[in-house]
Amino acid sequence: MIEGVLRNAKRQIASSKRLLGLDSNTPGIALVLNESVESIPFSQLVDRFSFRLTGDGKDPGRFSEIDFIVLIQTTFQLRNTGAPMLPAVVISNDFNAHRHHRVEARIDEFLRDWAFSQGHNYETTSDTASLRFEPTQKPRSQPQTLQEVVEEAYRRRRYMQYWEDQELIAHGKIVVEKIISVALVGRQKPSEADAMLYMKHFVELLEECRIRSFDFRKILSQTPHVG
Repeated sequence: MIEGVLRNAKRQIASSKRLLGLDSNTPGIALVLNESVESIPFSQLVDRFSFRLTGDGKDPGRFSEIDFIVLIQTTFQLRNTGAPMLPAVVISNDFNAHRHHRVEARIDEFLRDWAFSQGHNYETTSDTASLRFEPTQKPRSQPQTLQEVVEEAYRRRRYMQYWEDQELIAHGKIVVEKIISVALVGRQKPSEADAMLYMKHFVELLEECRIRSFDFRKILSQTPHVG
């Protein structure tokens, strides 16, 4: 997931610089608003983004287009603060530290304005080790049907989230072809275990299309025996 976020941000920053005719030394900022992933503790999420941003210790210039990551987490808040205070962390890429002074003040202004617009308090600190968090949302009610169970599990681990449309279509064609073998009369039937797996993949595909408002007909039109 984190790898996909950084790859997309790298492409978008490079593309924006070209389209706007910006100087190559213009700092690039990736804004990540996490409103859904609750399974990874916030501190671990920060560590993973930082580790990936600096090239996993192998290639420090791998994501040199990204000077800063601004990570805002809405699924947790600071404990015992009265008015809601959501954690927002600025992760810097030391590969281009010489140009960071151009935007550091702007990032702080953006976070302050965003917090006030959302009705949150705003404070800054470099002492993050002492911070403690608690969930901001009540636990979801338990899903009732098998489809709801699959949808709920997929939203927690949305592995197709950062796929390009063509990747989604290619995967969708395979999923639809397999589900046809379950549904159509006259086709060789899979085992019960395989049939359940195909149904799971199909529900996940539909859920991903729903979340990103992707037209499922684009998949059907390219699937043999369907389109």
